[in-house]
Amino acid sequence: MILFQLLRSVSLSHFQHERVKGILTILGMSLGIAVYAGIRFASTNVFESFERSSEILAGAEQKFIFAQGGRIEETDVKNLFSLPGIESLTPLSKRYVTLSGQDALDTAVQVLGVDILQLGQIGFIPESASKSPRSAFLDLLKIKNSAALSAELSRRVGPDEFRILRDTEEVTIKNVLTLPEKGVGESFGGLTAVMDIAAYQELFQDYGRIDRLLIKTRAPFDEGLLKEKLREVSGGRLLLSAGENQARHGRKMTEAFSLNLQFLAGISLFVAVLLIYNSVSYAILKRRRELGILQSLGVKPRTLFQLISLESLGVGLIAALIGILAGYALSFLNVRFMASSISGLYFPVAVAHVKFNPAVTAECLLLGPLLAWLGCALPSLEIFRVPPRETFHYQNFESRFASSRAPLSAAGLGFLFLTFVFSDARWLEWNLLMGFVPPALLILGFVLLVPASLHFFICRSKPLFRRCGDLASFLALDHIQTTLQRNSVAVASAMVAIGMFMGMSTLIISFRGTVDQWIEHVTKADLFISSPYAISGAEGGYLPDKLLQLLARHPSAASYDWIVSRQADAGGRHIKINGVRFETLAEQDRLLYRAKPSPDEVQRWQKESGTVLISETLSNRLKIQEGGTLTLAGKDGERTFRVGSVFFDYSSDQGVVLMDDSVFENFFGESRKQGIALYLQNPADADAVSAWIEKSFEGHQIIVRKNVSLRREVMTIFDQTFRITKALQWISLIIAAFAILNTILMLTLERAREFAVLRALGAKGSLLTKMMTHEALILGAASAAGGILVGFALSLILVFVINKFFFAWSVVFNYPWTLMLSTLAGTLMLSFLCGWLPAQSFLKRMDSGLLRYE
Repeated sequence: MILFQLLRSVSLSHFQHERVKGILTILGMSLGIAVYAGIRFASTNVFESFERSSEILAGAEQKFIFAQGGRIEETDVKNLFSLPGIESLTPLSKRYVTLSGQDALDTAVQVLGVDILQLGQIGFIPESASKSPRSAFLDLLKIKNSAALSAELSRRVGPDEFRILRDTEEVTIKNVLTLPEKGVGESFGGLTAVMDIAAYQELFQDYGRIDRLLIKTRAPFDEGLLKEKLREVSGGRLLLSAGENQARHGRKMTEAFSLNLQFLAGISLFVAVLLIYNSVSYAILKRRRELGILQSLGVKPRTLFQLISLESLGVGLIAALIGILAGYALSFLNVRFMASSISGLYFPVAVAHVKFNPAVTAECLLLGPLLAWLGCALPSLEIFRVPPRETFHYQNFESRFASSRAPLSAAGLGFLFLTFVFSDARWLEWNLLMGFVPPALLILGFVLLVPASLHFFICRSKPLFRRCGDLASFLALDHIQTTLQRNSVAVASAMVAIGMFMGMSTLIISFRGTVDQWIEHVTKADLFISSPYAISGAEGGYLPDKLLQLLARHPSAASYDWIVSRQADAGGRHIKINGVRFETLAEQDRLLYRAKPSPDEVQRWQKESGTVLISETLSNRLKIQEGGTLTLAGKDGERTFRVGSVFFDYSSDQGVVLMDDSVFENFFGESRKQGIALYLQNPADADAVSAWIEKSFEGHQIIVRKNVSLRREVMTIFDQTFRITKALQWISLIIAAFAILNTILMLTLERAREFAVLRALGAKGSLLTKMMTHEALILGAASAAGGILVGFALSLILVFVINKFFFAWSVVFNYPWTLMLSTLAGTLMLSFLCGWLPAQSFLKRMDSGLLRYE
């Protein structure tokens, strides 16, 4: 009962008198929670969309057959019906297209081609479906270019028909019926259209091949025997898999992406904890006399500890509620960025709308009060350590903290040593989460070193300012020293945010510079001719043979390279195999090699026909070096190739294999090409050649681009991928600004009587303003200096440890000195405002009442 009386009479009164400080604390914490909630809401929706699509298209128990290094030929299907344990085989093909029209511009849609007569057998349409009877799907066989649309897609495009962009041509598809809400209509974020396989092949001019065969088995079913028979029938080209494996593979690919975002959001939460720690420290110091009187009146220290804890829990709960609402609003923006990033890095993902996830909501509701209590627990122990008679002296609070500087510094050095130990890649191989242990240890180490470093700086600077006669700076340094605990926390919180900003910026800038250098090499050709499908990474969309022949003999052509791709599995990884002309590689030097070969070596690879080149990512992941071997599956079964060299590639984090065009044609039985890289004798002829191609092949879906436009597109995709990361960086800086402003405001209120005495003794308002602004500038400079140091160390870990392990890419380290200087200048400017604005407000309301002791 006494606890609730104290809450009503003491806590509410305290919050009323400290409204500004309390509001800043709540806003800082709620912003940190909003970042975390926004990431969690968005990531759960994006990844659930992918997992749900995988489960529906090939459920956890659903078996399917796919072809390594290509697609299943329809001529293969008849040989599979006689295999043991197979009751039915249902063909499935899939494409991602873009809607055309002002209501759904640039919206990706999943188009599925299936055997309509077998929909029930593969579970696409649930038994309980009543809105769209299965008999209605027979209309898809009668009406040309017709499809069944998911409810979400039908709502967007209307009930009658819609247009898609097939290559560069608009095609109208009739909306025959709406899919049930459960089943295939849920896949790809609800943006799905289902067509009969024959109509699908005619629409996309994709005859004779399918992506996979969905299997319905019958007893007795022996999976091992079926795999063996498949190997005999296809020579190892056709494999048996399950939707469960596909979903697991997708989750593994996106796990690192999700963990990185959650780690960045966790940094914001860490800064928020430091913010509430500082606020509670100030509250304890400000109320020491009040708490001492309560103890003298018989209130137990345990009750006072519970009182402070309940106050913090209330603040945390309010911050959590605000943060959840703000995070949910933020998630709508995050979903777009995350879906765009994952679609560019791994596979197409679509999210129609963001669901309000109860689990994430409950998580944040618990997280807010928990973090608030963690922030208040340590300073609240002051109640137990200090006898009531000592609560009237502020000096005891800081004097005890002075004795803890040495242990804190020792612990900080220990954490930095552990950072070095856990930066070994072998720890990351044990568990992905170990990748975030080194950055966390690094940050903790530097945080614990802040008090000793700040004290050292002050002790060395005070004599200098005293000799220079700079009274304002001397008094500012002296006050920072006497309030070292609170200032150390403010500096630490801002330092962490600035450090994360600089570390991530260094990684992004280094990565961008590396990709830019790589693009300069791989886009040396003057013109790139391809189909839109080849650009999106999908199979199909082959160029006319006549175009290939004409360009090879064109008088402006100096050299050329064919481009054709296949997807395959190697060492359990989904990789891309490209057929290229090794002759052109030697002539144009368009690859960045780990160990550059001579032109004679490249020509020898062309003659050997058993040599391939692999990307650095594949080399690192499969641990295959130059001279090693790689086994791939083609149309006639598996074949082992020798690895001639390793090249740098940033188009895929799974891996790329290059083989000579003639070898590719024999191995996969594919002579058609998806693209051409054309090198001109005179680059100035690019416009004329481009116009000639577009005019000569006007009826074909062909895209002609110059190297400059292609480079621009690649870098645009790169910038979109890291847009959400940059947003998180700036939000952390805003939280750091709250920390500095909150600290300066607390110190201003604490020194109200001191300023009033100085003013009564004749001190001018300008001196008091200088004291406060200099104090803020010193704290800002210390935060920026520490943040830059943390950022440099963090960037080394991100570039050479985490990036290397998660993505297997080598990145040329490039520290952004210009950004460092601008960050320093921006921090100082912000710190000046955080000191000047409270000073002006305080001087306006200063009166003689502040001189009264009580």
